[in-house]
Amino acid sequence: MTPQDINRLLTTQPFEPFRLYLSDGRTFDVHHPDFVMVGNRTAHIFEIDDPSVRVYSNYAVISLLHITRAEPLATAAPR
Repeated sequence: MTPQDINRLLTTQPFEPFRLYLSDGRTFDVHHPDFVMVGNRTAHIFEIDDPSVRVYSNYAVISLLHITRAEPLATAAPR
C-alpha cells in the first residue's frame, strides 16, 4: 500500500474502522484515525486494548510494502 492509500482510509468521513493484513499473517485493527502515523515507507500502528478508550497499550512499526490489504472491520473475519 502507498501512504496515500492509508491516508485515504484514515480521512474517509465518517471514519470507518478497518483491519490491515500483513504478508506475514499479522493483522492490525484501526479503530480511530489518530492511532496511525503514516510515513513514506512505514506506518506506526498504535494498538489499544479497549476501543472506547483512546489510550494505546503497544505499537508496531510496519513496512507499507508488507500491507497486503485493508478491510472494514464490519466485514472482516474475527481474529
